[in-house]
Amino acid sequence: QLRRQSRAERVLLHYNGHGVPRPTGNGEVWVFDKKHREYIPLAVADLRQWLGTPSLVVLDCSAAGILIPFWTGPLSDSPP
Repeated sequence: QLRRQSRAERVLLHYNGHGVPRPTGNGEVWVFDKKHREYIPLAVADLRQWLGTPSLVVLDCSAAGILIPFWTGPLSDSPP
């Protein structure tokens, strides 16, 4: 939906992950479920696909560096 509306314009995603669990070694960040009752993992690979290009991502959370391989590698492969 977001990518469809933005067409070829750049999309900015600012993930503020302070106060939630740290990102996982599997390339996941934590978000609330629909009822805002518990945290659930969300794969950054899914975010990359949803955002499309062009996009700019700010990962504002503890241990954000662990996610770099998941943002920079090919979508179809696991990070090195």
